[in-house]
Amino acid sequence: MMTPTEASMMKTVISQMIREHRMMNKFSNREVNESCMRELLQQTSLEADEQLHENWRFLIFSGNKKEIFSKELIQTAYTRKAKEKYPETLSHYYMKIPMHVLVIAKNSRTPAAENRKFNQVTSFIQALQRNAWKEKLGIVWKTNEYHWSKNAEDVFELKSGEEIKGTLHVGYLQDDDYFVQTGVKLESIS
Repeated sequence: MMTPTEASMMKTVISQMIREHRMMNKFSNREVNESCMRELLQQTSLEADEQLHENWRFLIFSGNKKEIFSKELIQTAYTRKAKEKYPETLSHYYMKIPMHVLVIAKNSRTPAAENRKFNQVTSFIQALQRNAWKEKLGIVWKTNEYHWSKNAEDVFELKSGEEIKGTLHVGYLQDDDYFVQTGVKLESIS
């Protein structure tokens, strides 16, 4: 049993770790190898309960495919006004990110099942982020309105009953030393 002081210290360390893993906002120009991402997805899938991901799939956009993702996302997700006002800025933003991954899963029939599915997706993505972190890769997970649009179904060729559960932006951080500088070691408190 931890003392209140030890519990407070542990909470502080965990909070610091979470903040440091979330502070990614700029990726380096270094490309992410698609096979590396596939290995991370496979590794994370093997670590997870098989039932969690039996109806999932991933669309990976890297290299030349980023242009397709960028164009389609901007067409689907942004208002006409935003597209007219910032066409180059929006395209540049998405093209600068080394890799995009769409997490796609079957829709659930009931709200309770959908809630379970979302929790499973959340758990999987967090495990993927941890595994990627070991490879000095950062992953930013976003959920956006376009995930539920009819256009997204057509643009990303979703199968019947599928929907996008998240968009992952993947890349190496600009400063590899970040992993050393911000590394937090957890020690057991007895």
